[in-house]
Amino acid sequence: MRQSNTQLYRKYIAQLATTYRDRSDIRMFIEMLLTSAAVFLFSVFAIRPTLITIGGLTTEISEKKQTISTMDTKIANLISAQDLFTQNSDKIALLDTAIPSEPTIGSYVKQIEVISSAHNVTIFTMSTGNIPIDVVAAGVGDAEQKIPFSVTFNGAYSNLLATLKDIENLRRPIGVLTSALSIDESNTGSSQLYLSVSGEIPYWPIVPVTPTP
Repeated sequence: MRQSNTQLYRKYIAQLATTYRDRSDIRMFIEMLLTSAAVFLFSVFAIRPTLITIGGLTTEISEKKQTISTMDTKIANLISAQDLFTQNSDKIALLDTAIPSEPTIGSYVKQIEVISSAHNVTIFTMSTGNIPIDVVAAGVGDAEQKIPFSVTFNGAYSNLLATLKDIENLRRPIGVLTSALSIDESNTGSSQLYLSVSGEIPYWPIVPVTPTP
């Protein structure tokens, strides 16, 4: 059975070979078909790298467009923030005055002296807690800090009350903890009235961030 099949296949192949040799039209058709198939295969293998490259470039272009869109959004936000900062620069300056980044007790003492002079009262005593010279070297974190402060005035009752009111309304606030009036009658000639105020003066140090290497 297998031998007969083999002979049959050989017969077909011989007939095809004879037909291919004797008929030019069939030979031409087969050659054109094989040529077209070869051209197609070579074209696929030749175009494939180009298609891969085009696909990669398309993905890269899409990613760059996304990056550009993100950068445009960030730039727009920065411009908006800058405009907002410019519009509120006066308020920000007031905030820096109210709660500075350094203790700056000297300027606060000057304000107290101006108030006492305006109301014709005398500064009897004045003291503060420890004041760091360098907030960074002192290890102060980026958070609100307070310095204990106390002052005692001597003067007339109405003048002392006006002094206390102005201290409470200073642009740089003091967190008043206690305020008290006292009378010193040790002098036989006349009694002396005193106003004692103690509290905490705030400041908010801005500690620079050390970049990580």
